Amino acid sequence: MNLKIKLIEDRLLVLRLTLLIFIATFFILFFFEPFGDIKHGFELIGIARVASYALTASMVFFASESYLKPLIKRYLKKGIYTAVYWYFIELFIVAIAIFICRSLWLGVDSMTLNTFLLVLYRVFLIAILPFFLLMVIVFKSNKPKNNYTVVLSSDTKTPEFLNISNKNLLYLKSEDNYTEVVFLESNELHKKLLRGSLTFFQNQLDINFTRIHRSVIINLLAVKYAKINSQGGELTLTDNNTKLRVSRKYSSDFISKWEQYNSQ
Repeated sequence: MNLKIKLIEDRLLVLRLTLLIFIATFFILFFFEPFGDIKHGFELIGIARVASYALTASMVFFASESYLKPLIKRYLKKGIYTAVYWYFIELFIVAIAIFICRSLWLGVDSMTLNTFLLVLYRVFLIAILPFFLLMVIVFKSNKPKNNYTVVLSSDTKTPEFLNISNKNLLYLKSEDNYTEVVFLESNELHKKLLRGSLTFFQNQLDINFTRIHRSVIINLLAVKYAKINSQGGELTLTDNNTKLRVSRKYSSDFISKWEQYNSQ
């Protein structure tokens, strides 16, 4: 799966969640009327107010996920709790937006600290169940996984293959009709020639792999240091000895993917 497809899938997921938040919020406020000051009485103005709260919550979620999250995540400590930290940040932002929306309905005089704390309390109260669901998802997704990459040669009768840990597969280099796979095993550098073009193997690889030269594909997980600009540059890999050149043709694409990888 390439980066472009991954980004499209992520955006579609955000759109689905945005729609789900709108429907869920409207359903809760419309049918349960959990708070006294937003009873709609089945009147058009009341229903419009309920819809405005649901729309505000969903649109703020979409904007936060699409534009604010990539910036804030850089400053959050990476780990299994990162999603939880972001969840509470996002709820706080949603509460601010709904507080403003509420004030537009009820007037500027309603914009007090006590009112904001009440709105914040209500937003967190409604979000309790999704929070616990998120906790389950986060902890399940961080269970040990079989993080291996399998590369299969193009031989039709008896294809060769390598099953290598993601972090230990360093790069692939074109060698005429073969591709040299370079990887670490027991902290030692190993090389294996497999039949097939570089493009053939690239189609087997995950999003962490990108081309840095017409004859080289690099694993972003294996890059320790990158010194690069629009004219090209050099990468130092995690084995501390291997250095690879990034050609000018692929420099912009690498910079984009490197920034995307480091923002996750």
